[in-house]
Amino acid sequence: MTTKIITISNQKGGVGKTTTAVNLAHVLTLKNKQVLLIDLDPQGQCATKLGMDSQMGTYYFLTTQPGSPSEITFVRQWIRDTGRDLLQLIPGNSMTSAAQMMLGVQDQPVS
Repeated sequence: MTTKIITISNQKGGVGKTTTAVNLAHVLTLKNKQVLLIDLDPQGQCATKLGMDSQMGTYYFLTTQPGSPSEITFVRQWIRDTGRDLLQLIPGNSMTSAAQMMLGVQDQPVS
């Protein structure tokens, strides 16, 4: 199985990035593709659109270095089942912004 990464980005707000990401994730699951949706938006709206609570998952995804099995296990605990077949989510919230600022200061910006 080949892993593919699809990114939906635009610096401008209100252009439908979250809606596109959630809809695309849904369509891919209908084609029997397993999808992990990672919400990098500090507003955490992917979770909201899927009827879930926003959480700090993306903060830990961005700030934990995947070097050891324990760190990978720690990040995996933030993967949430959406209640939809084949669709999982790492939710974001306002702490996602803190992680983005931290990475920017370390000269590793999230684009």
